[in-house]
Amino acid sequence: MRVSMDIELKDIPGQLLLALNPISELKGNLISVVHHHEMRTPRGTIPVQLVFEIDHEKLNTIISRFEDSGV
Repeated sequence: MRVSMDIELKDIPGQLLLALNPISELKGNLISVVHHHEMRTPRGTIPVQLVFEIDHEKLNTIISRFEDSGV
C-alpha cells in the first residue's frame, strides 16, 4: 500500500534518519521525502512529508516506532 504521511521533526542532527530507519527496517519502499527545513510548525518543529510503500500489516508498527522515538 502507498502511504503519504506528514511528520514533524526536531531541528537537531539525525532526526530525518530516525524517521526513515523504521521504514527501511520493515522493508518499506521510499517514494519521496519533502523536507521543509525553512518552515516551522507552531511547536517549532520541521514539517516533513513522506511517501512510501509498505505492507498494510506493518504500518501500525511504523507508527508505533515513530511515537516511541518522538517523531
